[in-house]
Amino acid sequence: MEWSGDLPDWLSDAARRAFEKEKLEPSDFDDFAAMLMASRGVPDEAGRVPVRLAKDMVPARMEPGEKVSLLKLGSLANINAIDSSQSLDFAPEGITIVYGSNGAGKSGYARVLKRACRARDQSERILPNVFSRTGKEPPPQAEFEWEMRGDHLYAPWKDGSSSPDPLSAIAVFDSKCARAYIDQENDVAFIPYGLDILTELARACDEVKARINAKLAEHPYNAEAFRDFDKSTKVGTMLTALSAETDPDRVKALAEMSEESVQRMAFLRKSLHEENPVAKAASLRRSKGRVEKFAETIKMSLGTLGAAAANDAKGQLADLQEADKAAKVAAEGLTASEDVLKGTGGVVWKDLLLAAMRYSDEQAYPGLGFPAETDESRCVLCQQPLLEDGAMRLARFADYIGQEAEKSLAKCKAAVAASLSRFEKANPEALQADAMLFEEMREIDAPLAESALAFAKALSDRKAKLIENMKGVLWAEPTALPEPILDKLAELAKRLEEMASELDKAATADARRALETEIRELESRHKLSERLQEALGSIETLKTRARLNECLGQTDTRKITIKGSELREKSVSTELRDALNRELEALDVHQLRVSLDTRGAKGVAKQKLKLDIPVPKAGETLSDILSEGEQRSIAVASFLAEASLTGNKSGLVFDDPVSSLDHIRREKIADRIAKEAKDRQVVVFTHDLFFAKSLMVSAEKAAVPCCSKTLRFASGKAGVVLDGLPFEGQKVPARLDALRKLAHKAKAEFENGDIESSDNLIRLGYGRLRDTWERLVEEDLFSGTVMRFRRSVETLRLKKVDFGDDEFIAVEEGMSRCSRFAHDTPVEAQDPVPTHEEFLADIEKLDGIAKSVKAKAKVTEERRALVL
Repeated sequence: MEWSGDLPDWLSDAARRAFEKEKLEPSDFDDFAAMLMASRGVPDEAGRVPVRLAKDMVPARMEPGEKVSLLKLGSLANINAIDSSQSLDFAPEGITIVYGSNGAGKSGYARVLKRACRARDQSERILPNVFSRTGKEPPPQAEFEWEMRGDHLYAPWKDGSSSPDPLSAIAVFDSKCARAYIDQENDVAFIPYGLDILTELARACDEVKARINAKLAEHPYNAEAFRDFDKSTKVGTMLTALSAETDPDRVKALAEMSEESVQRMAFLRKSLHEENPVAKAASLRRSKGRVEKFAETIKMSLGTLGAAAANDAKGQLADLQEADKAAKVAAEGLTASEDVLKGTGGVVWKDLLLAAMRYSDEQAYPGLGFPAETDESRCVLCQQPLLEDGAMRLARFADYIGQEAEKSLAKCKAAVAASLSRFEKANPEALQADAMLFEEMREIDAPLAESALAFAKALSDRKAKLIENMKGVLWAEPTALPEPILDKLAELAKRLEEMASELDKAATADARRALETEIRELESRHKLSERLQEALGSIETLKTRARLNECLGQTDTRKITIKGSELREKSVSTELRDALNRELEALDVHQLRVSLDTRGAKGVAKQKLKLDIPVPKAGETLSDILSEGEQRSIAVASFLAEASLTGNKSGLVFDDPVSSLDHIRREKIADRIAKEAKDRQVVVFTHDLFFAKSLMVSAEKAAVPCCSKTLRFASGKAGVVLDGLPFEGQKVPARLDALRKLAHKAKAEFENGDIESSDNLIRLGYGRLRDTWERLVEEDLFSGTVMRFRRSVETLRLKKVDFGDDEFIAVEEGMSRCSRFAHDTPVEAQDPVPTHEEFLADIEKLDGIAKSVKAKAKVTEERRALVL
């Protein structure tokens, strides 16, 4: 755990998982690879986050000689269907047997102990009662009491929170404690506690490495992808050296081609293929002249048809309308003074009068004014003698024409007529007629050519609208002109001159080489602009590959190998070998022996603990070689061997240690556990009643205290704790006490009027009483010399055996009487069910025989001790 502090996060997570589960799985390796890649910038869609191995996840370091003993586990909440009011007490010395059948709650208690004591196997989740959960239950929790250095200590525990360090001194055994595997040399090797984590870490590195290499294969990079670029150009040089460090912005800048650059490239391509660049230069200068003339025409047209001219014309029309209104007012005054012809004061009338006045002044009566007043004067219109009334009327008409309103009106009409004349004389149509100009412009700057053509058309449309306005009365806004193009035309003219100058230069070899270099650069940039996304994608691929290659660096197993060698030197020792062999021998697996194999590898001494069994063949697994029982025996042996070398005497907890074992090895393990219980507390969870009995027998032989608990499922609750084993596992005295309770219960049912229930209890009781007579024969009459399922006949126990006819008769009569009421019989031969008093009397009779046999056995043992 301390060494893992310098590991990357993902590898520390791998160490945590290797500690918490028997073996890492493919899904773990997928997680590690994703977390490692994410740490180097390769996104993980699942968002997996590593959890480092922490101090509170592993057993705390205990001082040599330290001793921690469990006292109590209670107040369990949200743990399976276990009744939270129950508590499980443990004897601080000797053996505590916790027996429970399937579904009784044994696994729930055991899982809490594994989690709180920081056992290796943390793969099993602790669930709430799945039949009543709502999904909002708080985490599983419990309360612990333990003894340490003479003090009774207490602490609550909650799943997901760190447990007290002293609890981690309690070593918990389960089926996943064996750490044997077939190594690279095809030996079945044993890995001491902790070293298997390093083995799993090395495997994790290899598996993650394979996944990263697979990811690299998904992101291939073709180094030849851009070999078609000219390496003498800036673009070619950059693409040749493309790497994860290449700046994408620099690539984008080189790929950026303005319209001018594209046009320049096209011009150079064409120019460098010209056979006579001098003639081409002259042609360009002629084009330049046409552009300049076109620009001058536009400029002149804008002077005539532009915004200023339009605004002036608009003002002139407005002035004309005002003058016309004023003239009409004056005309109304003229016609109102006397009776005149219709239309007097109107336009036609004014034209007539003005013509008459001009005729009078210029021809009929020059110098005499209008009307001419002489004796011989005549009217210039009717040429009749001009009488006084007529002369006065013509004089009044002449005064009217000479008034200011009429003068202003005449002036405004003249201004409008002048503007109309200018608009009509403008010739923007000529701009559209120069087809050659537009063709040349398209070759050099197609967008500008289209803009120029559109501008010319807009000028023609504007002219028509302005003329329409001047001939009408109401003003309508003329056609708007596009964006000004004079500056662009000037730039084009300048460019044409520059191009002509370049062609002039192209006539010399040195200048031509410079132009050829320039076009190569432009063409490379243009090609890059077309393949920009490919280039940027290649950079991203190279970055991804660089990140993945960084990840590969973290899959190097050398650091793990060095640490493994260091720990192996400390832990793979003759002491561990000897301890393992002692344990294997104690468990009666003599065919399995462990040897310490030391060999040299590249000048370095290496050693391993090897099981001496036939060499596996290719493809064989450990289960092909060792039976499940042998593997379980190795697990128990390794657990006890390593516990013996820890230096402390804290408690041991076994969870179903004899699963898959035959009765012979069960007894061996019971004897070994009893021996271990002389020096430390031992708690054994089991669902095997024979094994529980074997433990009690072994404890008795070893003179080790032994207490037992039974877990039951009752009233919908699991984990209900009862003292002692079930009736089948109890000795004679305990059975007699249980039978007395059954008799009293039958009596209570009878007195409550439930005769049938009372009879059923008594029939059940006689069946159990019959079993107790049988147990009396095993335990007391034969003093345990021969026991069912035990492989040995312990002849030394015969020193207590001495019985005669009285005992024989008592046993025979007791068994026969019980059989009459425990077995089903024909209706016509059926005996009435005894009363509870009779049942109780039969119980006491067996008790009397048991006490008599024990007393006689004691006397016999003392007598025979003198003989031996």
